[in-house]
Amino acid sequence: MKMTFAIPDEVGRRFRQTVRPGERSAVVAHLLRRRLRMSEGSLERVCRRVNGLGALEREMVDWERFDDQPA
Repeated sequence: MKMTFAIPDEVGRRFRQTVRPGERSAVVAHLLRRRLRMSEGSLERVCRRVNGLGALEREMVDWERFDDQPA
């Protein structure tokens, strides 16, 4: 898949100077995968912490009772 991004000029210049043309897509893909894994891991940790909160669980039970009420 081809994508277009805007990056600061200095970063683009340094990237072109540092990474050879045949390696650029692979480097960007590697960096994106790494960043996505970090983000997904952070989100997963937050979800586990929130789901472990007893107060939230009690509140969800109250909300579910409210949803079951006839209109």
